[in-house]
Amino acid sequence: MNLKPSPLTEASAVLAVAILGILLTFALSTMSIETGFTMLSNSALTFLLPAFTFWAVIGLFVRGKSKAFRMLTNIAISALVTSLLSSLFISSVGDSTTGTLQDRQNAQAVVAGMSLVTFFSCLAGALVTYLWLLRAERAK
Repeated sequence: MNLKPSPLTEASAVLAVAILGILLTFALSTMSIETGFTMLSNSALTFLLPAFTFWAVIGLFVRGKSKAFRMLTNIAISALVTSLLSSLFISSVGDSTTGTLQDRQNAQAVVAGMSLVTFFSCLAGALVTYLWLLRAERAK
């Protein structure tokens, strides 16, 4: 493709591919499009919104760097956001006294699964965006 490299374009392209990856993963693994959309909305609110914000803001500071550096920065932000937020949610569910122990363990497993699917979808989104969708850099 031939997208002009800019922080918002890059963040939006990664987000679009990640959304598609999350939806397909959950819809195909459960064989239910409703469950796919439910898990997509949960993942988007929990992980993708903060990640998109960091991708766009930090992208402003690294916009003059090479495409490889920007891609690695994007992947690092994805890893950091998903790991920190999933750890926060898993620990808060574990410390809760609401519901049974089995319910809390199930909720922790769902959060862990959502974070893994979200990270790998963001990883795929970054690879597709930076290796295929963005315009090639001009020789100086």
